[in-house]
Amino acid sequence: MPRNHLDQPIGDAVPGWTARARPPRTPMTGRFCAVVPLEPERHAAELHEANRLDASGANFTYLFTEPFATLDDYRRWLDGVARSDDPLFHAVIDRATGCAVGLASFMRVDPTMGVIEVGNINYSPRLQRRAASTEAMYLMMRRVFDELGYRRYEWKCDRLNAPSRATAERLGFTFEGIFRQAIVYKGRNRDTAWYSITDAETFRDLDSWVEEIKHHGAYSDGAPVILVGNKSDRAHLRAVTTEQGVEYARAHEFSFLETSALDNTNVDEAFVLVLQSALTEQLLTQPFDDDDLDNEDTPNAAKALGCGASIPLHTGKPGEADAVRRIAARALAGTPAAGKSASPSKGQRRAGGAAASAGENIVKVSSATRGTPLYPPPKKAGCCT
Repeated sequence: MPRNHLDQPIGDAVPGWTARARPPRTPMTGRFCAVVPLEPERHAAELHEANRLDASGANFTYLFTEPFATLDDYRRWLDGVARSDDPLFHAVIDRATGCAVGLASFMRVDPTMGVIEVGNINYSPRLQRRAASTEAMYLMMRRVFDELGYRRYEWKCDRLNAPSRATAERLGFTFEGIFRQAIVYKGRNRDTAWYSITDAETFRDLDSWVEEIKHHGAYSDGAPVILVGNKSDRAHLRAVTTEQGVEYARAHEFSFLETSALDNTNVDEAFVLVLQSALTEQLLTQPFDDDDLDNEDTPNAAKALGCGASIPLHTGKPGEADAVRRIAARALAGTPAAGKSASPSKGQRRAGGAAASAGENIVKVSSATRGTPLYPPPKKAGCCT
């Protein structure tokens, strides 16, 4: 923890922080749903019809309104809230039907401090317990963190609203406490449960993801584990440093690199690294063709796959990539060459002593055991989130 000149503990520095833009009135589109700015003339009838499927009105118990008896009443209310920028209401559109099936809003927007709350969530029975319900929250969260670069995303609800609290925890929000007697609504008290997600939270959640991998046996079964920091082109929104990513990967004996699909930084390298890691594991246990390693016509990069030497990520030699793919495919499939026995080859024996390291645009394949870290240098500085 950092300390000031008086040796007092202080918060981490936030270098280069500037106020963020307010959420725009533009659609957020996913596979199952779209989250679009509320337009009462388009959405009111569909939302009202969907809400009427909740015959008991249970969805409205913890909202600030009661169920609307008529479409006209509902339309008047939507007309009022749709004009507001805070809260900024959105309709959730089921892409399978094209109909509006739910509401949610960005609210209590604080661009200076980088904080936004999601609230006024009302999912009709046509949206509840469906993939689109989770995707809608993901799309809104992605806008807050990835598009706008906010630092904190909040979720608040009545402490007695058990379904809302369970949803917040399922989505990854952290419970922060109860604000007692925070609100009076519908003539009754509300103690408010506070939850939040911060921009660096997913990095801190890596431990639970690692445990999940171990729980399902993938790590112990030899599957390569690679930590990838994405969106390296958005350095101004960085929440986790390259050094933190490398340190975490080194501590857990993972591979690590940073990528950007936008400018194609390390995208090919990521796939190469997966192949090399998987192939390395297979070389220890699967038959391999000596001729591929000793044949004078076999390119050096292909031989390197068998002996643990340096492999250029971009060879630039005609036919060399094809040769690498052929040998890799055979090794990964565990298929010996025609006429060869399944006994360990010289390539496998040589593979046992190789070390892992990295240089400029070079990855050395580790053949010691699963999990030896590889650190290909990124082409340029970027984000690890």
